[in-house]
Amino acid sequence: MLDVHPPHAAAHSWRDIFIHLATITVGLFIALSLEGFIETIHHHHLVAEARENIHSEIEENRQQLPLNVTAIQKDAERMRQNILVIRQLRDHPHTPHEALHFEASWSGFEDAAWHTARDTGALSYMPYNEVQQLSQLYAQQQYINTRGTALFTDQGLAPRAIAAEASVDDLRPAEIDDLLRNTTALSAQINALQELLQHFQAEYTEAEKLEK
Repeated sequence: MLDVHPPHAAAHSWRDIFIHLATITVGLFIALSLEGFIETIHHHHLVAEARENIHSEIEENRQQLPLNVTAIQKDAERMRQNILVIRQLRDHPHTPHEALHFEASWSGFEDAAWHTARDTGALSYMPYNEVQQLSQLYAQQQYINTRGTALFTDQGLAPRAIAAEASVDDLRPAEIDDLLRNTTALSAQINALQELLQHFQAEYTEAEKLEK
């Protein structure tokens, strides 16, 4: 807040008045310039801190990506094997078969640094192109997180008919058909997520080119 005080003594001439006005003008200019400079320094620090946090977060997520890719690849293979086993159960009941495996594994990507930068207003002081690219990256990341979490949940529900019976061999034909449909749907979800993760690797590569 700027304070402007009246002169302690009365002005005796126009010259005194002009000098006093000039003094006030210069003082206001200096004060406003200093205030603007302090604001600029604050904004610069805010942006620098946000960039550092975002890039650290992106790097952590980038390292997590291949782990999720590997987990999904293994999950896809388990679903293919499950489908074969369930078809065997359907077509040749009461014959020896391999066990079914529903073991989803998913580690979500982090976005705390991005939300913090948005909530503190740091994004408004960053170049538009940079914010746009980061926004797209985190939007796609959120979509993949949602798909991964849904897959984890759905895979836990798929074999619920087995849990209701003493053994998978005790499933009725209608229950086996339901299990096959659910498992086939899971396989499609896994394949779709696998493709998303493969395309998403290129997005992280582009994010690495942003100025740190």
